[in-house]
Amino acid sequence: MLVSAYACAPGCGSELEIGWSWVRAIARAGHDVTVLTRAGYRVEIEAGLARDASNIRPSFTYVDPPDRIGRHLLMGRVGLQVHYWLWQRAAYRVARRLHRERPFERVHHLTWQAIRYSTRMGDLGVPFVFGPVGGGERAPISLRFGYG
Repeated sequence: MLVSAYACAPGCGSELEIGWSWVRAIARAGHDVTVLTRAGYRVEIEAGLARDASNIRPSFTYVDPPDRIGRHLLMGRVGLQVHYWLWQRAAYRVARRLHRERPFERVHHLTWQAIRYSTRMGDLGVPFVFGPVGGGERAPISLRFGYG
């Protein structure tokens, strides 16, 4: 299974912890998990894996937009949204390459967890899970056409 988790790190709380907890739960359920996440979380993830005495070892692939474009965008709400969009583009390219090398049976997009933040992971052509997704939002018109 391929998991897309823009936010994923142990011990950091909030959405980072949600991504980490879901990845661990999916792996504990017996799935072979490859996680796409941001390179900025590598230290926390590797420390979390080292502290874990279990044999649950998801594989992490770290993805970030090119530094010349993405790093300065992490400041402020709009910049972070643009960074997420650029990360999604880079992560999708990596996902396509990984899927060609070793096809995935399904893709699960975990974080960010809001309907307003799209992902292209569903375009890989395998069963796709989006969520959990936060509530209390209205989906943009462009996303509503895909609903059953």
